[in-house]
Amino acid sequence: MRQVRKEEEEEEEEEEEEEEEEEEEEEEEEEEEEEEEEEEEEEEDEEEEEKEEGMMMMGVNGEEEKDDSERKRSRRRREKEKS
Repeated sequence: MRQVRKEEEEEEEEEEEEEEEEEEEEEEEEEEEEEEEEEEEEEEDEEEEEKEEGMMMMGVNGEEEKDDSERKRSRRRREKEKS
């Protein structure tokens, strides 16, 4: 009887240990997934920032180009007026 009881207790302990291990593995997997999601979000944020910076640079360059073309026009007008 004692042997049977002892074996049952050992089996129960083993089952509990296995369950704990499974839970730990699940928690680790969840943490890894969360980390991956955070990394993806960070990458997306960085990409958006780069796009916005690129657009701003294009806008600045576009404005500079406008300024240059306006300067050229005003020079031409002055030259025409002189002649």
